[in-house]
Amino acid sequence: MANIQEMFYQCRVVKYDCDMMRFLWWPEGQLDKPLCEYRMLVHLFGASSLPSCSNFALKQVACDNKNKCSPEVINAINNNFYVDDFLKSMPNENDAIKLVKEICVILKLGGFNLTKWLSNSRQLLSTIPEKDRVEEVKKLDFETDNLPIKRAPSVQWSVVKDRLEFDINIVNPKATRRNILSAMSSVYDPCGFVAPYVLKAKMILQELCRAKLSWDETIPETHKLEWEKWLIDLPNLSKVKVNRCLVPNNFGKVVNTDLHHFGDACQTGYGTVTYVGLRFVNSEGDIHVAFVLGRSRVAPIRPHTIVKLELSAATCLVRINTMLLRELSIPVNSIYFWTDSQTIIKYIRNDKMRHQIFVSNRLAIIHDGSDVSQWHYVPSKLNCENYASCGLSASDLMNSEWLFGPEFLRQPSSEWPSYPVA
Repeated sequence: MANIQEMFYQCRVVKYDCDMMRFLWWPEGQLDKPLCEYRMLVHLFGASSLPSCSNFALKQVACDNKNKCSPEVINAINNNFYVDDFLKSMPNENDAIKLVKEICVILKLGGFNLTKWLSNSRQLLSTIPEKDRVEEVKKLDFETDNLPIKRAPSVQWSVVKDRLEFDINIVNPKATRRNILSAMSSVYDPCGFVAPYVLKAKMILQELCRAKLSWDETIPETHKLEWEKWLIDLPNLSKVKVNRCLVPNNFGKVVNTDLHHFGDACQTGYGTVTYVGLRFVNSEGDIHVAFVLGRSRVAPIRPHTIVKLELSAATCLVRINTMLLRELSIPVNSIYFWTDSQTIIKYIRNDKMRHQIFVSNRLAIIHDGSDVSQWHYVPSKLNCENYASCGLSASDLMNSEWLFGPEFLRQPSSEWPSYPVA
C-alpha cells in the first residue's frame, strides 16, 4: 500500500488551456493593493476533471516506458491505483520487493513519487527508504515492534494478522431519519462483509420513508425499538474479522478455482442481494471457500412479486460475475449460479416462451452474461443468501455461513444439491 506524493500537482496543464484556469489574487492578502491575475500551470485541486486527468497522465507514463519494465509493473500501474492510492498483493516477498523497486523507478520518470509505504512484510518495508514509509513505521524496529493497524473509513487493516476488521465510531442515538441514515452510512463496507446487518437499518429507514416522516421528526415507537436494538448491536461489528488474503497460508498449489454466486429475494430484501465466494482446491484435494463480495438492498416501495424480485437477484448475479471476471487476477475454472427458486431456473431454461417486458429484459441480460448450464438449484435451507435478504444481527454474523459459505461447497461436487426431479 502506498500513495503518490502530491499527485495532482505533478500533472501540468498545456499552455493554451491555462487561460481557462485564471484566478485573481491580492498580494500578501492586502485588499487595498491592486489585484493580480494568475494562471494555474498544474491541475487545480478540487476540479471535477482532476482524477481523470491525473489518472490518464499516470497510465501514459506506463505506456511511454513499457519497454523499460516488466508486464507486471504495467499491469499494476493500469489496474491497482485508485486515483493516488496504490494497493497490490503479491504471492511472495521477493516478487513484491522487485515490483516496488521497478514501479518506483518507472513512475519517477513521469514525476510521480510513491510514498507512505505500508506492508505486512517486514522484509519489504526494510528495503524502502525511511522517508518514504508511512509515518507509523518510520522509526519502527522490524525485529521487535509490532506493525500498526491501517485505518480506512470504518474498515481497518490489521497488518500483523493481515485481516480486515471493523472499528465503528460513536453515532448519534437520537431516533430520527437523519440520524439513522448517518449511522447506517458510517458503516463503510464496500465488500459487503456485514451487508445483512446493514440491511436491517435500511428496512427501518424505508418504513420511515413510506410513512413520509420528515428528517428530524421523532419516529414511531415501534420503529424506535427496532432502531435501538440495531444501535445496541452496532459495537458487535468489532467481532467481525475477515482474512484479507483469499487463499490461506500454506494451502499449497491451487489446481482448481470455482466462482459461486448465490442469489435470493423476499418481500423485504431486494433481489440485488448476492453472495459470492471462491472455492479453491489444492493438489492434495483440500478445499477452502472464501468470501468475495456481498450485496443487500431493500425491496422497492412499489410492491413486486417474489418471482420478479428473484429474477432481479439473478440479473444482479450475472452483472457482478462480469465485473469480478474483469477485476479478479485469479484464473477461474468454473462459474456457478445458485438460486432457491425453481421458477427462475425454468424461466432461464425456457428460451421459446414469450414473456412480459419486465421478465424478458432481465432474461436477456442473464442469457447474454451466462450459460444455461451454469445455473443450479439450492434448497432454501442451504442458501446462505437468505441472511442478506432477511437481515442478520451483528452478533450472529461470525457464527453464520455468510462469511464462510455453505457447508456443501466443502464437499465433492457429487454431493452438491441437484435440481429436483418432477
